[in-house]
Amino acid sequence: TMLSCVQRIAEQCRTEREKQAELICLAVFLLNSILSVFPSRKIPVPGECLDAQVTSNKSLDWLKAFLKRAVQENKNVDSTFHPYVKYALQRIHTQFADNTLSLQEIAKSQCISAAYLGKLFKEQTGEFFNDYLLKKRLEMALELLGDKRLNIGAIAAAVGFSGQSYFNKMFRRNYGIAPAEYRRKLYEGRGSL
Repeated sequence: TMLSCVQRIAEQCRTEREKQAELICLAVFLLNSILSVFPSRKIPVPGECLDAQVTSNKSLDWLKAFLKRAVQENKNVDSTFHPYVKYALQRIHTQFADNTLSLQEIAKSQCISAAYLGKLFKEQTGEFFNDYLLKKRLEMALELLGDKRLNIGAIAAAVGFSGQSYFNKMFRRNYGIAPAEYRRKLYEGRGSL
């Protein structure tokens, strides 16, 4: 299980400092993964806050509690969505980079009308399908813009945009800044949106 993997990683570290560094890296990775699972962005946390001064064993215990609670909460969240909406969300989270992904294609694969799926999706997520998909693509683009080796066109294609100019337009509309300008500010240390 995930918890045993976390335990093994921690046990392989020789020093307390190594263990803390590994746990922090793992926590960041897990948090990014968990964010993709919780479309509402409401993530459960254990009742106790993690203090920066705690030992690595305490950190490990906190992370275990976090994962257990997240798994349980995910089961609860999944049960609240209609199966068609849940399927659409899974497709968005796993195939956002496919620029042919659409409400019509998902509805057709489920043998329902796009209008019905669109209505259900909006009722249960609070967002229109296309807006939700766009937001997911832009969030992934924000992460990729941190890698200087990737050019803007490659990033646009990697997250599912059919062209760089449309990507630039949507990025500017949503964040008020062009992707290249965001990247420049990011490397100047002022890259928060």
